[in-house]
Amino acid sequence: MHTWYQSEVPNIIKLDPNAAAVYRDHAAILQEVATNQTKLATDPILTPAQGQGVRTMYQKLVDESTANVQQLTLMASDKTTMSEAEQRQFVAGVADKEKKQLELVRYYTKRTAFGIDQETRKKNQKKINREVWGM
Repeated sequence: MHTWYQSEVPNIIKLDPNAAAVYRDHAAILQEVATNQTKLATDPILTPAQGQGVRTMYQKLVDESTANVQQLTLMASDKTTMSEAEQRQFVAGVADKEKKQLELVRYYTKRTAFGIDQETRKKNQKKINREVWGM
C-alpha cells in the first residue's frame, strides 16, 4: 500500500476529488507557464522591459497558485479543529480558487500572445507601406 494512504493526512485530503483537482490545476498552471513564458517574454517585438513584465506577471500568477496549494498542504499537515463538513467546504473553496487561477493564466497567455501578434502585424504593415509607397 502506498505511504500516502498510510500517512496521517486527513481522509478529506486523500480522497476528496476537489483536493486532487487543486494539485492537477496547479500542475497545469506550471505546464502552461513553462510552455509559454520564455517564448512570449523573448519575442523580438517586445522591449526588454516588456519582456520582464511578462516574466513578472507569470511569476505572480504562479505564486498565487502556490499559495492555494500551500493552504491545502497546511490543512493536511496540521491537526485541524474543523469538522469534516468544514474541511470539505474549505477544500472546495481552494479548488475553486485554483480553477479560476488556471483560467486566469490561460487568459493571460492568450491576451499576451494576441498583443504580440497585433504589434508584429503593425510592424510588418508599416514595412510593407514603406516598401510599396515609400512612406
